Amino acid sequence: MESKAPPVRQFKINRTSFTRHYEVLRPDGTQLYYVDQSAFTKDKPNLTFHEGNDAKGPIVAVSHMPRFSFDCKVGLGDPSLSSSAGNVNIQWEDLTRKSVNASEFHWAMTCPPAAGAPSAMRRNFVWKRTHKVGAEGAAPSAVTFRNFKLLDGETDDHNGFAVREGEEEGGSVWCCWRAAGGG
Repeated sequence: MESKAPPVRQFKINRTSFTRHYEVLRPDGTQLYYVDQSAFTKDKPNLTFHEGNDAKGPIVAVSHMPRFSFDCKVGLGDPSLSSSAGNVNIQWEDLTRKSVNASEFHWAMTCPPAAGAPSAMRRNFVWKRTHKVGAEGAAPSAVTFRNFKLLDGETDDHNGFAVREGEEEGGSVWCCWRAAGGG
């Protein structure tokens, strides 16, 4: 049985000079998330993702990045909604560096059930540096260290990743990210 490739979704991440936030946009320019950046405020996440155009939108995710570490904690949900009764409304995941040169990062998360599936499923993912896949239709560059592809880490074929016909050796690409200049 042939596995069906996941639907491709593209996002543009924008940060203008002299600002402390990012905007996550659809290709048509519609803003999905406002991401507040905080580097020095004690007990505040380094990144806070708000749904919508500004920091007034509901929090959908947070990230804590310990100093002097390449790993980070990602919280899916709003930590302020956790109740004192022990009901936790946030799912914490670890994003860990797996290579000395910071070219590969792994994490696992529980994904909502797919249509017709009986329950949620735990999945493994990998962000891996690439010089062969370009984002937004751009030609890939062999000299940049800022292009990453998102891979399904579930398979154990070539180098731990599935290889589908017509795709770059070393993985079924779910998403490609390119850091642009500015700010």
